[in-house]
Amino acid sequence: MISKLSSKLVATLINQETIDEGDRALYEYGLFILLSYIYFLIITVLAGVILHIPLQSLIFFVAFSILRQFAGGYHAKTEGRCLVITSSLAVSSMVITNIFLFINSNIIVLTAILSSIIIVLCSPLDTAEKPLEPYEKHKYKRATAIIILILLAIIIIAFILKKDVLYFPISVAILFESGLIVIGKLKNGSISEI
Repeated sequence: MISKLSSKLVATLINQETIDEGDRALYEYGLFILLSYIYFLIITVLAGVILHIPLQSLIFFVAFSILRQFAGGYHAKTEGRCLVITSSLAVSSMVITNIFLFINSNIIVLTAILSSIIIVLCSPLDTAEKPLEPYEKHKYKRATAIIILILLAIIIIAFILKKDVLYFPISVAILFESGLIVIGKLKNGSISEI
């Protein structure tokens, strides 16, 4: 769906001589990534609006997207499966953010800390389609650790200030990312590398 739309948009740009035919693959890939992010944003915010937590949905989207970019995680084999998983992730993340309202805040913060440890230990997760060189793994692991430290600092400060609107969705983002990394490691058979 998104790849077909990307291809059609790039074909239109080529026909209008806005871009060169030789750059087709680059533009299709870039447009696919952009449209995928927009799709995930729309589904996440829509779920947030339905559950009356639109601000939390945006906070989740930003935290999760930044973290996932560097930490990696499970990737579906087909675009259709990816869209289903992405939609499920977006909706369930907002449902869990709502459920957090009824859970002891100490447990939420502890879950975020434990999930952060998993992410730092297991990241970055590369894939067969996009293997990382050793220097890239080091660079991404370092970036992931810095992002985790910043997110944990925000969580702790928001926890102290009792701003659950901020630390609930960030905690969910960290929890979901840790789950996707573990699933990816299990799928790749690389869980023993931890």
